[in-house]
Amino acid sequence: MNAPLGLKKPSRYEIALGRGHVPLLVPEFTFRGRPMTKEETETFVQLHMSTKPDAVLGETGVEEFENEFLVKIIKKRFEVYKLPFKMTDKFLLMSMMTFAQNPGKIMILLRLCWQKYVENGTKLFDLLVWAQEVFPWGVPTEQELEAMWDSQKAKDQPYGNLIDNPDIWRNADEPDDK
Repeated sequence: MNAPLGLKKPSRYEIALGRGHVPLLVPEFTFRGRPMTKEETETFVQLHMSTKPDAVLGETGVEEFENEFLVKIIKKRFEVYKLPFKMTDKFLLMSMMTFAQNPGKIMILLRLCWQKYVENGTKLFDLLVWAQEVFPWGVPTEQELEAMWDSQKAKDQPYGNLIDNPDIWRNADEPDDK
């Protein structure tokens, strides 16, 4: 699709929204981010240099997490929403270490991944994708996370939060008449 002179070409995300594949419009989550702390950077390097394989969530051999509750939430969301991408345990662990320490922030993480899937076709979210595609300039600040969360609130919707509605997670390539 070519954009008229002077207009920017729409992203796959914008095209998917414009084609009606996402009936409830959730604002695109954007953030400037903050640099990782020294501890977070050390954890990232340790995970990156680890000889332990980076297993895909839901497959055998996945890293055990301290917060099993959040891991259960994310696994259930993958199952219920039939997400077209996968996430590794190291991606999730690094996200939980830096910002995703509660269910709402886990949902923001999933939505950021979904946006990257729609924009770039990324199907496996591993530690390399974490650093190069999703968080190349740092992770969201608390204020940015609050703004992202508030931007998708919808008191008039049955779920209260747009990102809790399974309809917004449909694959951008799926036909409208599912």
